[in-house]
Amino acid sequence: MNWLALVSALAKLASAIAAAFRDRRMVAAGEAKGRAASDAGHARSAAARGEKMREIAAKPPARQDIDKRLEEGSA
Repeated sequence: MNWLALVSALAKLASAIAAAFRDRRMVAAGEAKGRAASDAGHARSAAARGEKMREIAAKPPARQDIDKRLEEGSA
């Protein structure tokens, strides 16, 4: 085997290994970015639901409405 061929093969191997590590880092970064976007979306929807619940709690139904619902069985 020629020394030049051996060095060339080792250089190709090193390049392939470096590309694999780079691709792995890129995939991990993409996953982290996607996870962060998903978490932010969940946080926004949870905040909206929380605000809606606070609005409902701020104006509870009148006693007559509660009694009416209890009589109808839809409480």
